[in-house]
Amino acid sequence: MAKQTTAEPSLCVLTQTASDIRPYYRRLFEGFDIFFVTFKQKNPEAVDFVPGSTWSDGRNRLWEHVKGRYDYYLFIDDDIEFFHLPPVFPTTLGQLLQRRLHLQEKLRIRRLVSVGARALLYQQATPQHLRRILLDKIKTYQPMVASIAITQVLESVMALDRHSLLRNRRVRPLGWFDAQVTLFSEVGARLLLPYDTEFSGWWSSQIPIYLLGHLAFGKRAISILDLAAQNTKHSIYRPGYDGFQDCLSMSKWLSEGLLNPSRNVLDLPDGSFIDQAFAGAFTKQKVTLAEHRAKTLEDALAVLGGSFDLHHPYIYTRHKEAVDALEAKRNGEVAKEGHG
Repeated sequence: MAKQTTAEPSLCVLTQTASDIRPYYRRLFEGFDIFFVTFKQKNPEAVDFVPGSTWSDGRNRLWEHVKGRYDYYLFIDDDIEFFHLPPVFPTTLGQLLQRRLHLQEKLRIRRLVSVGARALLYQQATPQHLRRILLDKIKTYQPMVASIAITQVLESVMALDRHSLLRNRRVRPLGWFDAQVTLFSEVGARLLLPYDTEFSGWWSSQIPIYLLGHLAFGKRAISILDLAAQNTKHSIYRPGYDGFQDCLSMSKWLSEGLLNPSRNVLDLPDGSFIDQAFAGAFTKQKVTLAEHRAKTLEDALAVLGGSFDLHHPYIYTRHKEAVDALEAKRNGEVAKEGHG
């Protein structure tokens, strides 16, 4: 069962932008510390000016600046609008999806729910709503990594969101998510960051976050459905960039580190593996948090080591000393048991 704490966690907001933070963000995140870098024009309020940087470069520069100073770190892209759910859903949505209809009508309504009805459930977020929902979910679930719902049509994600929303559940296991909004705890960030820059620094760098976040933290990696994000614009990162191929390359590389070949479900970069990896938890209505409570990097690595090879370059290059110390500790315990 979720454990609620009383102290209010500290949280900062991190973003990268061309020249300055949008006034919308300054209003929405009033009361939170906001840090940003710029990539087209210098700004005296910015942490740094990083011309020619990738998405990963900008986030990594921000992480270097703030790490160790807060309980939670909220990374957001600079073109997001935020929405929130009302306390109770209209019952008509559930009735709409559960009606016995002809196939064509079902397909039409399914599309309607994916594109319109679901989006219409959400209302424009206010600073008060955003702060209350974020801090309430942090205090209740103590997530190591989290994201929020999205209003765009991504069917593999929509299916999981619908299953939860129709039961008025406001969180679900994280699985795939769009990294345009990503919340890290201090421990989660220390395990999963910095973002990868070797493959491209763009789409692929979010894949290790949701894969390893799930393997290391289980259901302390959550999607907060009370909040939703909508991307207001899409940019061309660089000429000829193929985001799906980038993700596929990263997925194949990470698959080499999975210890159980049957969980090698990263063939597709579109989140299809969610249905295999997490759908069972929903059909059985197992939505309680995992029992383990990783509090240190060593704890997180110990849990992750049950599913993933800690000598895989993504982990080992970031945490060589911690991995070596963990293995030395394990070897010492085995040797002690042998002498016993």
